[in-house]
Amino acid sequence: IEVEGNRTGSAMDEAAERRIWGTVRMIGGGIVRWTLVTKPDTDDPEWITESVQMGQAGSAMGFMGLWTGALHQKTDPI
Repeated sequence: IEVEGNRTGSAMDEAAERRIWGTVRMIGGGIVRWTLVTKPDTDDPEWITESVQMGQAGSAMGFMGLWTGALHQKTDPI
């Protein structure tokens, strides 16, 4: 499934707008995997996450994974 949307607000700026897009897919064992990218309105993609959903498909528990820089630069955090 491809997902796409916008969000407003961040820890740095409550009015900041970001575009979010990515995929949600099933992998082995019925595990749900999320890949999401965020991008400010005027810049290159900033962050990417590779995550797995906690609980079964449809669970409201959220997902857990790592965020890192979308351009995978040497100084990006993990």
